[in-house]
Amino acid sequence: MLYELLCIMFLLLALTLFSINAAIRAKAALFRAQAQLAHVTRVTSLDELAASIVHEVNQPLTAIISSGEACRNWLDRPVPELGEARQSLERIITCANRASEIIRRFRGLSRPCDPLRRKESLNDIVQETLDLVQFELAQHKVFPKIDLATFTEQVNADRVQLQQVIINLIINACHAMDTIEVGKRTLGVRTWVKNNEAVLEVTDQGPGLSADILPQVFTPFFTTKENGLGLGLSICRSIIDFHNGRIWATAATGQGSAFLFALPVLATRESS
Repeated sequence: MLYELLCIMFLLLALTLFSINAAIRAKAALFRAQAQLAHVTRVTSLDELAASIVHEVNQPLTAIISSGEACRNWLDRPVPELGEARQSLERIITCANRASEIIRRFRGLSRPCDPLRRKESLNDIVQETLDLVQFELAQHKVFPKIDLATFTEQVNADRVQLQQVIINLIINACHAMDTIEVGKRTLGVRTWVKNNEAVLEVTDQGPGLSADILPQVFTPFFTTKENGLGLGLSICRSIIDFHNGRIWATAATGQGSAFLFALPVLATRESS
């Protein structure tokens, strides 16, 4: 009897361990699938930002050509102006570094990689993201109103993933305002800290969302866009969930929309 009881207990233990291992493998597979899908949506966003990439890189390249021609002219004089030529070379170096930094930022968004969370300033991530979408805002004739509160608290975040969320929210806001009068297209981006959370809010002045649609906006494959896939906001939610944060939206028909996410801030001793 004791032998049979031990066999049953051993069998139950083996089944339990098998179930735990299966659950772990399933969770890991789901995580990998979510990461791959997030990468696909990042690349899709980059396709939408292609004009921004060209514009941002073209600016320093144009300055490099101009400074190079100026340097050649200073050196071609009967008495070369070495001081002026040196300044032109310094401008070339500065512009080349700027072009390299722009490419680095966009490459970071396009590269498939496992999420890597580290201590980050939310404001720094927001500001860098705004630099990436400047041309997109100009294309949509959108006026940005930025209000980044001063705070020293940091968040435990994957910079590229949070940039993906912010880019998605900003592009959605731009599209939401395509049908309204140009002078009223104001994009609001602000941050603050409350109740140990760093909060980002992106607002638009578009037509808003009806009360029946609002609860569905983060649902996979739900979209109000004619050619949308309905994955962008769903991925945003999975990314914020991965960061132990929360994301939500508020809207009123005819009064615009607001999308917000909040991330837990690190304790002071962790931030130091």
